[in-house]
Amino acid sequence: MSESYSRDVDAYIDGVQEFAKPILLRIRELFHEAFPDIEETIKWSCPHFEYKGIVAQMAGYKNHVRFIFWKGSLLSGFPSSLSQIGDKTQMGALNISSLEDFPDEAELKALILEAIDLNERGVKPPARPKKQKAEIEMPSWFMDAMSANQPAFTTFHHFSPTDKREYLEWVTGAKREATRESRMQQAIEWMAQGKP
Repeated sequence: MSESYSRDVDAYIDGVQEFAKPILLRIRELFHEAFPDIEETIKWSCPHFEYKGIVAQMAGYKNHVRFIFWKGSLLSGFPSSLSQIGDKTQMGALNISSLEDFPDEAELKALILEAIDLNERGVKPPARPKKQKAEIEMPSWFMDAMSANQPAFTTFHHFSPTDKREYLEWVTGAKREATRESRMQQAIEWMAQGKP
């Protein structure tokens, strides 16, 4: 076995369910056949394939093996055999339960080479759109309580949106009326002192 094979990955494969071993070994071999310079590592407790960054990962579970291309959505046509993992990631995953379910090896090798090429060229996935936090409505009692203390009122209006949100969430998140009033008084005291 060459230096590009990791003993840690050997140990990982030895420790998975019996059905998963031949699947993981076949994925591993395809990587080395397609690109002999691929490196194996263990990250987040499972095997990864790297070349100028992470290319893919694989993991054995109770009933299937999951194989993931890190930039799966950037692979040509995002193959239908790959399912995108959630809406927050660019990864493409393939679940395999037996060698009979194994995808076409020539196609998989082509995807491996394409994924390596993306890393070689430094292609980055598009930035995920930032989820806009919903505005928290400021209750009239909150504004009335602050208006009675000019330093607190002034400080609050000069706060960043994050600081305003934190105070509002903390005070309005109280379940009991007594807790809410106590938090409101504490918030006014802190804001009067200019504390975010």
